[in-house]
Amino acid sequence: MHVSEFFSFIVEHFEPVSKTGGIILAVCATAITALKRFFRNYSKVKDKNILANIRYLEKFGRYLSDDDKSLISSRIANEVLQNVLKSKIAINRAFLSYIYGKLDDKSLFNDLLKVQGSLVIQNGNFSVVPARVFGFSFWFERLLALACAVLFVFFIYASMLVNLKYEHSSAFLFFLMLALACEMVTFYCLSVTPGKKRIKKINSALSLVEVKPEWL
Repeated sequence: MHVSEFFSFIVEHFEPVSKTGGIILAVCATAITALKRFFRNYSKVKDKNILANIRYLEKFGRYLSDDDKSLISSRIANEVLQNVLKSKIAINRAFLSYIYGKLDDKSLFNDLLKVQGSLVIQNGNFSVVPARVFGFSFWFERLLALACAVLFVFFIYASMLVNLKYEHSSAFLFFLMLALACEMVTFYCLSVTPGKKRIKKINSALSLVEVKPEWL
């Protein structure tokens, strides 16, 4: 079907197409709300784990060695930072905490967390190594996002056709759910790793952050 034929089809069947579009938006909104609620509940579970570790440290601290206490304290600090920043911090935690306080544009920090494994100190400056970021996984994510975007359009079109020809068909819901899954995967793949322009902007900001002498 050519583009002109596709638009003609929409114009001729505007009412059912608009209803289908409304259903699609409603399903997408419901799915997003459900995911937000899930992650909110997951955060509450993590908060309970943090409080449990704090109680263990306070109640049984006298039975633990300094190394044991340091381990538990480090675990608590890491989980707190993960909750606050909505991201796992397993690498370069001291660097990241320091950099966050020095960055003028805090919005860059969330993207820095996504590439924290590529953060190094070069020539006396913090820097994200692009070669480490733009490897196989980056291009695989972009290719997967493109494939899912194409499939999203296909499944949306298929769901409209099914809804027009076979009202109340379970196939409509099936194609709709497939389209929703493809949409979510597309946005996820595009958000996992920042692009080249963003990395360049991050490095530009990092060049203004002074490195502590003991880290050189």
